Order: sequence, then structure tokens, then C-alpha cells
Amino acid sequence: MATRTEQPRRQVLLGLLACQALILLPHALHLPFWALAVALLAMAWAGLAIWRGHRLPHGVIRLLLVVAGTVATLLWFHTLNGREAGVTLLVLMLGLKALELRGLRDALFLLFIDYFLIATQFLWDQSLPLILYLLASVILLTAVLMALNDPRRMLGPRALVARSARMTAAALPIMLLLFLLFPRLPGPLWGLPTEQTHAARSGLSESMHPGDISRLVRSDAPAFRVRFDGPLPAPSERYWRGPVLDRFDGRGWQRGKPVPSVQRGQLQLLESGPQHAYTLWPNDPESHWITPLEFPRALPPGLRATGHLEFLRKEGSHPGAWSFTSVTRYRLDPETPIGGHPRYLQLPPGAAPQARKLARRWRSEAGDNDMAVIRKALDFFNREAFHYTLSPPRIAGDPVDGFLFQTRRGFCEHYAGSFVVLMRAAGIPARVVTGYQGGEYNALGGYLLIRQSDAHAWAEAWLPGQGWLRVDPTAAVAPERID
Repeated sequence: MATRTEQPRRQVLLGLLACQALILLPHALHLPFWALAVALLAMAWAGLAIWRGHRLPHGVIRLLLVVAGTVATLLWFHTLNGREAGVTLLVLMLGLKALELRGLRDALFLLFIDYFLIATQFLWDQSLPLILYLLASVILLTAVLMALNDPRRMLGPRALVARSARMTAAALPIMLLLFLLFPRLPGPLWGLPTEQTHAARSGLSESMHPGDISRLVRSDAPAFRVRFDGPLPAPSERYWRGPVLDRFDGRGWQRGKPVPSVQRGQLQLLESGPQHAYTLWPNDPESHWITPLEFPRALPPGLRATGHLEFLRKEGSHPGAWSFTSVTRYRLDPETPIGGHPRYLQLPPGAAPQARKLARRWRSEAGDNDMAVIRKALDFFNREAFHYTLSPPRIAGDPVDGFLFQTRRGFCEHYAGSFVVLMRAAGIPARVVTGYQGGEYNALGGYLLIRQSDAHAWAEAWLPGQGWLRVDPTAAVAPERID
């Protein structure tokens, strides 16, 4: 075996740099082009110096390059944490590390970090073509590892690759065995915050401006996982409650000033359906929003309910999992005066004049029957040529009137927001509720996975004697008009 003081052969070092370049290439699909270009140029610089026997850059130059790379990453992402920023910084540092590739110790350090870099590819993609590509990269990298420990040149390049392939093939049964036997945790090992862009990403927010959003970007990142103690609720009943938006400024919705927190004894929850006991693992344990299935019968320790019936983690509580029992059929606060609070009837002067006119006509036709007004609104979404699309056109004028009477193309936030405006204009207290809807069952792990792409917005209307009634106007769109 080679010792740390021995100088690796030039061909082996060049082979190591070539393998590293192959490993970096798939990251071109996910990382900034400039970062990959800097890393490859630094590796080419190192390779040329090794090939010609020139000296590598001085330590001061390398230090300046490291500082510049760190600052550039920070300016680009505004953070050094998270998947994109973290892997970008790793790629830059790995490329710059090649500029001090001299002895065996440097080569081994670079090689073992390359193994880790291979694993980072799976943070974005787990497709079969990528797996085969990275498997070939592992074989080549392992061949370089054996060459570094074979200073007497006992094996040629082909023999090294063949032996590496046999070693990798011998490890495959163990890998498959671990895949079958290793426990699958319902919760993630870590959270991966993603970069922010100017396009809206599906997920939870304390504001909603559908009139200004030109494109909804779907994210498959996990939001949370749920394991039920018994049968799963029907897909149509899987509403996971998040922030409630009650203040409308004419263009978008925000959370208004908080109303007093609700104590469990003050909450009037009239149950009329089966109970579902489950455990919820948030993808981000530090998030203050907890999104249980509507509607929990009791709050676990460390959780509090706001006056809007949102569920927030108490300061100082950091449980990795939350246990709930929820009922999916209920009547919520049928006699609580908060339902008639003026904040749930608020509309800014001059906003949505056409929508107001339509709502007044419905009220005139329905008289005092609030439920009839709701049915007229849902029938309007179903009968008219409304389309559900993830790429709605931009609306130049009033966002509500523009959506209801011009484009008629939008996603859940458009439908929920415009429905609440119609209800308020008709004198019915209403608010927007955001959260998640649905979930994908993982049979191997035995849990329900809710992704950010399951983010959803719906409405709640308060009716005397019935309380807060969940209304999902998006569901009223005819199936043939879903793009």
C-alpha cells in the first residue's frame, strides 16, 4: 500500500480529475452555470500544471479564490444553507481543492469528497439513467482509489476498472438487502430549504397575491409525513389546515391582526363522523406552522390554536412528531360570535365592482338563504367556462374581476380568493384557508406523504347555526376544464 509521503503518478492524478469532472457534469442541470464553470476551470488549471510539471498556484491565490467563491455563493443565494447553496459551495471548494493536488493525502481527500458529491446528485433526481451514470462513476472512482494504493503498477488501467466493477457488483446484493430491511422513517433525516425565486412556489405563506402571479412552480419537496393508526380518510377528506387569511387589500390576501387564542374548552366542535388517530412528522421540525387533518379533537402538548383556528408550535417546544385525533365531518363553532365579526366582511372600497354587483344579485334572488348564495357561486364556477391551470395569464386590472369575468383561468388561490370576495359582498362572513389537500400513500413505509405540490387554498363561510363551513370552489370546476 502507498504511504502518505509517496508521490502519486501523474497519470493517476489526471485520472482523478477526469473522474471528478464526470461527477460534476449532472449538476449542470441544477446549479448556477458560473459555479460549475469555475470548478471545471480550476480543475483544468490543476491538470495542465500536473501534466507539464509546473508549480500549482501559491497559497495566497488559492485563499483569495476560496473567499471569492464563498462571497459569490452568498450573494447569489443570500445564504450558505440549503440544498442549492450548500452543494454549490461544495462544488466550488472541490474544484479549488484541485489547485493544491500534490501528494497522496491531497488525492485521497479529493477522492473521498467525490464519493460524497455523487450522493448529492440524488437530492434532485433518482431516475434510472442517473443511477446508471453514477454507478459507472463509482466504478471509475474506485479504480482510481486502487491505483493510488498501487504505486508499483501491479495492475494496468483495464485491470483496475475490471476489479473495481467486480467489487461494485459484489456490493450490490448487500445494497439490495439493506434496501429491503433498513427501516423507513416516516420523517425525513433532515430538511432541505430550497432557493427563492420571483415565481410563486407552491407551499404555505402568510399572504396570497394570485392576481400578480404569472406562473405557479410545482415543487415535489416533502412537506410532512403522516402515519395513521387505522384506515386512511378518503382522499376527498384529506384537508390539512394551515394559515388563515382574512384581510383583503384589493389585490391579495394576508393574515390580519391575530385574534385571541382559542382554548380547547372554548372551541365548539360538533362531531358527526369517524375519528382518525395519526402521527405527523413535519419535514422542517423548526417550522412554527403545524398542519393537522381538519379537524383535530384536541391539541397535543406544545401546540396552541389561534383565534383563526390555526395551529402553531409554542416557543421552546421542539418535538419531532405530533400526535392527533381528527374528525373529518364536523360543525365548527356554530354559535361563536366571532363568525360575524366585521373583519370577515371587510372589502376595500372600490375593489371588485363587477363581483360585488353579481353577489348583490344573488343575494336578492336568494333572500335570507345563505346556503342558496353559496350554491349559486359554486354553480357559477361550474357552469361558466372556468379552467383550472397552473399557468394562468397575468391580470392587468382588478385581479378578482379580471379572473371572474375575463381570463377565467387560474389555480386554487384564484378560486378561493374570488369566492370569499363574492361571499363578503353578499353579506356572508368568509375567509381563505391555506394548507394541503390529498397526499400519496407509501405502501413500503406505511405512511402518507404530503408534498409542497399538494399545497391548496379553500374557503370557509360562516352560517348561523352551522358555524364555519368549508367550501372548496376549485372542486366545482368541471373535470374536462382541468388543464
